[in-house]
Amino acid sequence: MPSPKRYKDRALPPLRTGDLGLPDESLSDKEKVIWLELAESAPIGLLQRSDRMAVELCCRLLSKAREGEAMPDELKVLGQMLRACGFTPLARERIMRRLFPKAAMRKIRR
Repeated sequence: MPSPKRYKDRALPPLRTGDLGLPDESLSDKEKVIWLELAESAPIGLLQRSDRMAVELCCRLLSKAREGEAMPDELKVLGQMLRACGFTPLARERIMRRLFPKAAMRKIRR
């Protein structure tokens, strides 16, 4: 396990890069519905403009998965992308720990 001191001076990325916004026009109608589903399901303020490409990839892969057309490697990438975007409980907890100090996390959990 890495030492906490190793990362103590590492700067975090800016918290706000702008809202996620509406789905890209290149997405199919089904993928646009998934975009809105993901945007609505994400913790408030988590997905930003800088996440658009990752969310677009999630939409395309999730659409294929729901149609039963996704290949195993695509499902693996989908899982990685969903974790990166905070759509699993563990990923959300890790993201929240980065964004909030430990004292605030204790209050959130109560």
